[in-house]
Amino acid sequence: MSKTIIFDFDGTLGDTLSAVVSIYNDMAPKYKCKIVNTEDVQQLRSLTPQEVIKKLNVDYVKLPLLLAMGKRKMKIGEIKPFDGIIDTIKILHEQKHVLGILTSNSKRNIRKFLKNNDIQHYFNFISTSSKLFGKSLVLLNIMKGYNLKPNEIIYVGDETRDIEACKLSKIPVVSVSWGFNTPGALKKLNPEYLISKPEELIDIINRG
Repeated sequence: MSKTIIFDFDGTLGDTLSAVVSIYNDMAPKYKCKIVNTEDVQQLRSLTPQEVIKKLNVDYVKLPLLLAMGKRKMKIGEIKPFDGIIDTIKILHEQKHVLGILTSNSKRNIRKFLKNNDIQHYFNFISTSSKLFGKSLVLLNIMKGYNLKPNEIIYVGDETRDIEACKLSKIPVVSVSWGFNTPGALKKLNPEYLISKPEELIDIINRG
């Protein structure tokens, strides 16, 4: 039985952490936020988005502006896919699963990344959410638009907020350990699955 597999982008398909930290640090002084040092990154990876925002002194009112500016500043041509993720996508496509992307990044960036890695033809749709915590609503809209039930979808993401969005939408989630949040932070929210290698996703999908 084919599934609709929806991927997050940052930290799941594309290795954007270093770029995001660099972009954030360039903007931080102007908006009176705390700079992130190399030694801070591992601690931040263990926190929820709300905890990160508080620790870095980010004003919630200015958060949408920071996110929008960050997307524009990202040099997407320099972003590399995680090892094994391209081969996994190709196999899932060959197995006739429907592939999509739901991200807080911009469609322009995603399309360029997919084209750069010659995988644009494997994805049926790209959906975006301009809000940091707006994925659950978009997931519900995807289900409605494609006439899907929660058990026909699986979401693949690297953050605690992905798990929270899926729980609200009643969609199973595969959390990946190679992205932003640490495995320990992800485990606390009890995702249906937690994987450390992209190829593990193939077995999970085909078991279901």
